[in-house]
Amino acid sequence: MADRSSDDQFRNVQREIRESIRRNHPNPGRLGCVGSEKLRQMAAGTVTPSDPAYHHVMECSPCYEELMELAERATASQKSAQSARRRVLAGTIAAVAAVVAVL
Repeated sequence: MADRSSDDQFRNVQREIRESIRRNHPNPGRLGCVGSEKLRQMAAGTVTPSDPAYHHVMECSPCYEELMELAERATASQKSAQSARRRVLAGTIAAVAAVVAVL
């Protein structure tokens, strides 16, 4: 039961972040985007949370959506899909915390 509650909470937080970025940072012209290769690296967990690309992703709905899609694909090919999503989310949350701290 505790695992299910934790999974539900994780999905709720992820959904809230996604909706907030969509609403507040649409970037329809994809200005300043980091590119699909960098997003693939981020989804694979090979980019450190301090990388400036995370800051961009938190302010660009198209990049965030692409990152989430890539992360979902990457996790499908791994034994532990849940841990990979959490790594990406942890990096994203770390970036959000850094942005909030700067602001």
